Amino acid sequence: MKTLRVWLLTVGEPLPCDAGTVRLLRVGILARQLVHRGAEVTWWTGAFAHHAKRMRTEVMPAVDLPEGYRLELLAGRPYRSNVSLARIRNHREQAADFERRAGSVALPDVILVSYPTIELAEAAVRYGRRCGVPVVLDVRDLWPDIFVNLAPERLHIRAIGLHAGF
Repeated sequence: MKTLRVWLLTVGEPLPCDAGTVRLLRVGILARQLVHRGAEVTWWTGAFAHHAKRMRTEVMPAVDLPEGYRLELLAGRPYRSNVSLARIRNHREQAADFERRAGSVALPDVILVSYPTIELAEAAVRYGRRCGVPVVLDVRDLWPDIFVNLAPERLHIRAIGLHAGF
């Protein structure tokens, strides 16, 4: 029987190799469960640790973890604030790095990509369409809609239109 090859594309979650005591979140738990059930898992995530606001330099750019899956760390410059243009730049850089490197890794059977980020989700869908790989979108939250919520009330309609591309 063929081993199921799964790619998980999620940034912003703690990794088992992060310093200190790490509590895995939904994708970390899913990766562990998939490996337990015999799947071959590659988790594409950011080299920049969103929660700690630091670079993960100890495992660049890829590593096989003792947990049984592979990490592919995506390059993107750090940012200090969650609501910033620097964060958007980071997301674009990570998506571009994914697009550069995805073709050099064995083709998956399925891709699960988390939203946010918009850019990585879009890159995963493009890759999936081009290579005939099904892509499942996991909508965790609707960032960057926070920008609309932070705008003065009189600008909400205009901000919503800008976000929607109108």
